[in-house]
Amino acid sequence: MTTTFRHTRGTNLGRKGVGATIIAELLDHTDTQNVKVYTENTADTVQYIDRVMGAEMGKLAQAFTGRIISNLNESERGHDPTSLITNNGIDTIGACGTNDFCITGYETCYLCPKFRPLVDGPHQQILNKLYEEKEERLKQTKSIDYASSKDRIILAVEYVVQACNDMKRTIGSH
Repeated sequence: MTTTFRHTRGTNLGRKGVGATIIAELLDHTDTQNVKVYTENTADTVQYIDRVMGAEMGKLAQAFTGRIISNLNESERGHDPTSLITNNGIDTIGACGTNDFCITGYETCYLCPKFRPLVDGPHQQILNKLYEEKEERLKQTKSIDYASSKDRIILAVEYVVQACNDMKRTIGSH
């Protein structure tokens, strides 16, 4: 029981980015040589799991609840320029199906049921950018909690990327 508690405490401290010296002191170790088990691979493992499991988790989480469209005419507001959603004015990623005013930014659109992403939108690039930002936050802060703050958006974009790829394959096979 004591060993399990120590291991859990050490692992949780390592996940929060606490350094080896502090963990060793908190667990009454005389040096840091046995603390590596709590700190080793934590950040790398998270990044690896994100990359490998992201698409599968997106299916489970179903963070995206909108509807993918092939062209803007399929959205509720058609080509209404105020409905277009861009990634900071660069590319059109989709359309908004509501007239409500929203200032949250294009990334959170992926969580909105009124978002209509274009099947050919730059969703993979947006996903890549989100992963890069996550890795950078982790490097800078060593905080997995902070680095993971956009995980729900990442899952939603993963789902959109996969659904768009599936749609393209279906359209291509007809």
